[in-house]
Amino acid sequence: MAEQGRIVKLVGSKIYLRPLQLSDADGNYPNWLNDKEVCKYNSHGNTLYTKEMAVKYINKVNKNPKYKVFAICLIDTNQHIGNISLQAISQADKSAELAIIIGEKQFWNRGISKEAGELIINYAFFDLHLDKIYCGTSEVNIAMQKLSLSLGMQKVGVKKKSLFKDGKYYDIFLYEKEKGMSRFKTKQEEFWAGQFGDEYINRNSEDWLLASNIALFSYILKNRSSIDSVIEFGANIGMNIKAMQTLLPKTDFDVVEINAKAVKELQKIQKIRNIFHKSILEFETKEMYDFVFTKGVLIHINPDALESVYEKMYNASSKYICMIEYYNPTPMEVPYRGNNEKMYKRDFAGEIMKKYPDLKLIDYGFTYRNDPIFPQGDSTWFLMEKRG
Repeated sequence: MAEQGRIVKLVGSKIYLRPLQLSDADGNYPNWLNDKEVCKYNSHGNTLYTKEMAVKYINKVNKNPKYKVFAICLIDTNQHIGNISLQAISQADKSAELAIIIGEKQFWNRGISKEAGELIINYAFFDLHLDKIYCGTSEVNIAMQKLSLSLGMQKVGVKKKSLFKDGKYYDIFLYEKEKGMSRFKTKQEEFWAGQFGDEYINRNSEDWLLASNIALFSYILKNRSSIDSVIEFGANIGMNIKAMQTLLPKTDFDVVEINAKAVKELQKIQKIRNIFHKSILEFETKEMYDFVFTKGVLIHINPDALESVYEKMYNASSKYICMIEYYNPTPMEVPYRGNNEKMYKRDFAGEIMKKYPDLKLIDYGFTYRNDPIFPQGDSTWFLMEKRG
């Protein structure tokens, strides 16, 4: 989320949300509300909707704190394809109503609504500090009913004969989601468990990465004592585990992963002993592993939660802890694909060694994106041994 004064921009993988603006009335937006198919299940479409009406509406909602109305725009082209809003925002009740319309019909059934819904609910819970989001939809609007459930809402009631459309009354199905219904504690967890995390998988599956990982872990693991068990915190689809299995074919491997789609890919990898489908912040184990590691994961964790993650890594290790992350001597936030509060650089290894003095640094190194043979991100790796 990027915020400058009253301007908010919420960025996903295919779309971003920005406040509705007056220039949107010059585009196709007013025509959406005159399209019988677009408005089939809502209260629009019965009378002509004009550009002047759109301008009046935009001025109204942008001045009213009870509304947060966003344009849904494509990242690639900036095309305005729909709107999504929080309405009837109540700071007293900590609640708001969700509404959405995808006006450009060629973008229906492409996951746009779900991605927009995840972005705005995350914003409502973690930036506006609301506790409940609710919506209502026609009994015949199956798509909206499915969307509500996919966003983690629950059906909580029915308003009988509450929508009059095309000469007929329809029931309204009521859905809501409370902040406490999400098991996650931070916006970063919601982000990676959702559609953005799904899209990340597509950028993390190329063959060259496996070869680069084998080269990297060959160097990290050289001349180390026996490693019989490994756990990776934040395994994604297992590109690191596949590399380590090549080097350590007799070793037991466990993984922790928050994203459901990534877990399905991990299940296809032979010889992973346990897949823990949960947030690192939820993970607990009494087992100890010879090698505990992260690669490009700590950089995405809420800084307030790092102490807990350090403790989990330390308690899980019987011998080695390895961190392969972006390094900076002092903590700093880095914009990540248009999002704020989603990536951080800091001295992760220095912090965990300060917390646990019996951890000793035994090796470190750097990976480079422009390596001519085995490119990686510009990460620094630190290998520590537990000598307590």
